[in-house]
Amino acid sequence: MSVNKSGRPRARCLIKAVVFAAIVLVAIFCDLLYDRYITRSAVVEATTGTLQLVLTRELNGKFFENAIVCRRQQDDDAPVARGAPYGCSRRTHALTPPEDEQVQTRPQNDEENIGRENYNLTLPAGTKVVLTARPGLVALRVVDVPTAYAEAEAGLLVGGGVILDARAIPAFGTLPMTGRALIGASQSETDFPTITTGSYQFTGPTPAALLDGEWRVVREGKLLSGATVYFAERGSDVQDPLEKPAPETRLTVSIPDPGSSLLRVTGISDAGPMVLKIAYYSTEGPTVRPSITNVLLADPILTFLASLILGLIAFYEFLRSRN
Repeated sequence: MSVNKSGRPRARCLIKAVVFAAIVLVAIFCDLLYDRYITRSAVVEATTGTLQLVLTRELNGKFFENAIVCRRQQDDDAPVARGAPYGCSRRTHALTPPEDEQVQTRPQNDEENIGRENYNLTLPAGTKVVLTARPGLVALRVVDVPTAYAEAEAGLLVGGGVILDARAIPAFGTLPMTGRALIGASQSETDFPTITTGSYQFTGPTPAALLDGEWRVVREGKLLSGATVYFAERGSDVQDPLEKPAPETRLTVSIPDPGSSLLRVTGISDAGPMVLKIAYYSTEGPTVRPSITNVLLADPILTFLASLILGLIAFYEFLRSRN
């Protein structure tokens, strides 16, 4: 009889161990399923001096007031000029000419020999742009356009772009764009200002969505100074974040403080099994995503039931101790 009594605790411990192991395995399996297949979306808000983007939809009709436009020269017989005011090389490009004919007689490399124009910017899908900002100067540089637009107005902006100085920045307004985005600059890109502050937030369905259909915030965090952030599809090991695969991102760019000229970038990714890649100073960036634990903790019904069960257990133990 003593052998049977000593065997019962061992059997109970074994059962508990098996149950615990099963719970852990189920949790790991559910987390893997959530990671690979469950739809979610990420929102990033950052104050930065650099935004790199490949447009997946046309940028149509953004109006810039008092802009300086750097276009590729079409006249092969134009005299070769030196200098690169506002970063616009005058060997291959020309800035907006001034309206004053007397000013036009000054040397080509004289920065006062620059005009202003009200410019309506249109860029086709597939265009690669870099938006940079520093005190008193904001520039939208066009890096590349699809071949079909090489000789169009958008093609003339390749290697140049739209430049806003202190006179034009207050009228910037907001710039909506859609594409594959890289927010911030790496340590090797010393000419580009990086992220100074920012935050991220994941939203997605929880079990309560089966009842109300609502998405909830399942994870959020802060971005530290020096970060570089981009949106990626789950399982993607692509080296260039501006190349596919990457979820399409809707972005809004504004300049809340014209004195600092830093960009306020808000990016919202398309829904899907996506993640954020966050790198600091050229280090291998961690992959940030919500886990199944984040999802369960964000569910109001499960949180209420868990609190109720724990309260009942505590009340039961209290009554048991009195007896």
